[in-house]
Amino acid sequence: MGYVLNGKSIIRTIGKSNKPLSPARMINCNRITIVNKFLKPIHQFIKLGFQLKVVNSDRNYYNKAVSYHKKHAITGEAYIGRMVPKFQIVFMWAA
Repeated sequence: MGYVLNGKSIIRTIGKSNKPLSPARMINCNRITIVNKFLKPIHQFIKLGFQLKVVNSDRNYYNKAVSYHKKHAITGEAYIGRMVPKFQIVFMWAA
């Protein structure tokens, strides 16, 4: 698969792994899912807030926002019972 990002041609492969997810990868996938559900309704605000963060880089504003929120906005325990993650988004308001 190929596409152009910020004037650069990007070529990637589309692959699907048949291996079961490791516990660490399962946690990461769940964190990304939670962040995406939170950010999608406010997509245009995310664009305004993060587009300057990715100038002259190979990343786009949405990926940068997901990365930031995955690191700074999620709290919770990784394992509850049978490896079911319990995460939540934490809101912090600036004074």
